[in-house]
Amino acid sequence: MGTHIGSGQSRVDPVQTFKLLDEIVTVLGSTKVFFWPLLEATGAIVTTYKNENHRLTATDAGADGFHPFKHPGGIHSYLFTTGDDQHLLGSDAANASFASNADYSIGAFILPEDITTTTIISKYDVNTQREYRLGIDGSGNTELEAYDETNNQDRTGASDTVLTADQWSFVVATFDGADSDTSMTFYLNGAADGTGNTESGAAWA
Repeated sequence: MGTHIGSGQSRVDPVQTFKLLDEIVTVLGSTKVFFWPLLEATGAIVTTYKNENHRLTATDAGADGFHPFKHPGGIHSYLFTTGDDQHLLGSDAANASFASNADYSIGAFILPEDITTTTIISKYDVNTQREYRLGIDGSGNTELEAYDETNNQDRTGASDTVLTADQWSFVVATFDGADSDTSMTFYLNGAADGTGNTESGAAWA
């Protein structure tokens, strides 16, 4: 008795992209949700999906520009060339700020070419309006910095796991807003990946 291998045409169900995106939005909730699934294949503008309406502009200081890569289902990823000042820039949005002691979460799918110090998402660059920065620290861990501009202090925490270069990862950091060394929690690919942070000075609030 042999093994029968069918010769009929196989069927592959299409990826139901917008159904999946709607499910993600449901999980995220409806309060101050900024969700950029990168549906755009061309151009320099990236828009949010439902909830908050906020555009990002691809700022290109490199010679080759941005080249969105299309994944199954129509979702894209953007390559930011090492050494060039390439980034997505949005205007100041009040709803992207959080009141004192408010809780929030920040996350992103990333494929780092290397795991040296870099920023993933931030509302931070202006010296008098620093708020938060999600990135990778010098040891290759996911890092979150929450800044108290009034007192010129910060709380910074890092995940337990060192990220792997050239591997897709979903990184998330949450902050419960408390003036506490346990106020941050990190996640890697849906699994808890450490808690804790340190403050730069007792004036943080």
